[in-house]
Amino acid sequence: MTSPIDKVLARWTEARKVSQNSWRGPCPCCGGSKRSGKAAVTETSSGAVIAHCFACGANGLQIVEALGLEPSDLYPPREAVLAREAAGKRSDRLDAYTGLRLIASEAIESARLILVMGMHDMTDSRRERLMESARSIALTLRACGLREIR
Repeated sequence: MTSPIDKVLARWTEARKVSQNSWRGPCPCCGGSKRSGKAAVTETSSGAVIAHCFACGANGLQIVEALGLEPSDLYPPREAVLAREAAGKRSDRLDAYTGLRLIASEAIESARLILVMGMHDMTDSRRERLMESARSIALTLRACGLREIR
């Protein structure tokens, strides 16, 4: 069984390892150069993959789509998660730093869209991106063991 990070790295050959569980390289979405357009992927303790581009703001879903993968490829199969839990490895939560980093990137993207377009004059594609951002924040909060704030 191929892990989520192995699936991503098999398609993103330009990525270079920068720490134990993190890789960086030119963004598959914006095609950034070495100085700009750096995207990062991190393998979480649960085996899931999170991704973000620091230049264009692309999130994990957009990056995997640009790599020709499916969103489900970011997460380990349920059987693998259950096996990790049975072995006593906590796999249901993101660490606080990673979770807050994800929420911050989505909040910035949401604010940018609202400031640039305004809610009423927003195109359908930008409105969908804003909704995707809200869904990402909600998923991240749940992965950190927190409830959504309404």
